[in-house]
Amino acid sequence: MNIKPYNIPPCIQEQVSLAHKNWFGTGGKAEYFLAAKNRTEIKQALAWAKKHTISITILGYGANILISDDGIQGLVVTIDLQSINHQNNILTVDAGVSVDETINYALDHNLGGLEFFTSIPGSMGGATCMNIHYFNALLSDYIQTIEIIDLTSMETIKVDKSWSAFGYNQSKFLSKKYLIIAVTLKLEKLTDLQIAYARGRSDEIRRQRSRRYPPSRTCGSFFQNFSADEYKHAHGATQVPYVAFYLESVGVKGQLSSGKASVFHLHANMITTKKMATSEDICKLAHMMQEKVYKKFGLWPKPECQLLGFKQNMLIKR
Repeated sequence: MNIKPYNIPPCIQEQVSLAHKNWFGTGGKAEYFLAAKNRTEIKQALAWAKKHTISITILGYGANILISDDGIQGLVVTIDLQSINHQNNILTVDAGVSVDETINYALDHNLGGLEFFTSIPGSMGGATCMNIHYFNALLSDYIQTIEIIDLTSMETIKVDKSWSAFGYNQSKFLSKKYLIIAVTLKLEKLTDLQIAYARGRSDEIRRQRSRRYPPSRTCGSFFQNFSADEYKHAHGATQVPYVAFYLESVGVKGQLSSGKASVFHLHANMITTKKMATSEDICKLAHMMQEKVYKKFGLWPKPECQLLGFKQNMLIKR
């Protein structure tokens, strides 16, 4: 029998639905929930959780996650800090600021580089954790330092790019042992003419994404691309890293569905949901996609989407 902890800080809510806090629109409730508006609330909530040995789950904008229908036990924390400022070409942005807001601020102040990430949904905290990318451009190309809280020691520290172990869709923050508070980036100071071109790139990327990708009820690319060590073992003559190629080759695009989840008709690596969909619908569909690729090519796609609250991961190769 679980004994309810006493002295719950007033900033923490109980039994909060998470279905409206992620892009899929699915998932159960958070046992405890904090939408942190300042650093004091963060410290109070984390200290309370540590005192009562309560697990902590970090949630950004919910753009690249799938939450269990059973919800998430423990404390779910989302960062709503919204400060953004710059000095010369150094930009510091709180984890709760959206990627697009950050890009617009940078362009308004003649700072370039981030426009490549236009229309990628999410907060800067989540984007840093995942190290978002656009073709060969990685967010970590611009990151200098990150302010974090170590969830083991509860210390607030600043770490640099090398400490963060960034890679393609990878960083040390995916270990879930750290909470990102703010990110400092080094951008390029541009002339007015260069900024006009940068805005043009941003607008074109936004147009292209709106034509190819669903505007909501998706996590974006569900599976990650294959590494060279993986795709070199693909059955057949064509060996490429792009998981969408293999998914399209097995005919799932716009054809495969489970419950109220379906593969998007314009992109074979994107799952979309309808109202009343469940996370179980999505998991079953994703597993069907994995099996089809494995049967034809001998490759097992791994989720890029982060699974939260699941007691068992059915998407691991058995």
